[in-house]
Amino acid sequence: SYLLEEKCTREFAKKEVGNLFNKIEEYSAAHPSSNALSFFEKMVPKYLYDPNSPVRDEDLYLPFVEGLAASELVSEDLKPAYSHDARMCSLNQVGTRAADFSFTDLGGRMHNLYGIKSPFTLLMFTNPGCDACHEVIETLQTNAIIPGLVKNGTLAVVNVYIDLEREKWHALAKE
Repeated sequence: SYLLEEKCTREFAKKEVGNLFNKIEEYSAAHPSSNALSFFEKMVPKYLYDPNSPVRDEDLYLPFVEGLAASELVSEDLKPAYSHDARMCSLNQVGTRAADFSFTDLGGRMHNLYGIKSPFTLLMFTNPGCDACHEVIETLQTNAIIPGLVKNGTLAVVNVYIDLEREKWHALAKE
């Protein structure tokens, strides 16, 4: 996705991913023994939708998974899952306002995203066992600018932990 973002607009990239799906579907319909659709059905989610992919990009995956959900070449058993993924990818797209949600802070107080009073909000979803999450947090904490923006109220950082092991969450927050 980095390459696409550097060389073209996001809208163009999304359109081209949709065009790629259309070409794959057209080729697969004309050459049923090719397994082209099956190959891309596995590979595209691996790169654009897998949480561990360094190029994960739900906005770019959306036109592909919408194609899968609507395709006559895709098993009817898989279409509900693809429709679900398409719905999930259509939420909180780049450039749109994030959906409001409630969360509990370390002190047990309830908040909601829209209640944060700051010109800018960095919203992160992390897990105590995630090495990449630790690296991002450390980078933010040691950055020359970020701590000052947080201190003067220009930036609010909301780090959301969505698992159930609250002890790990509390232990991580104390670091």
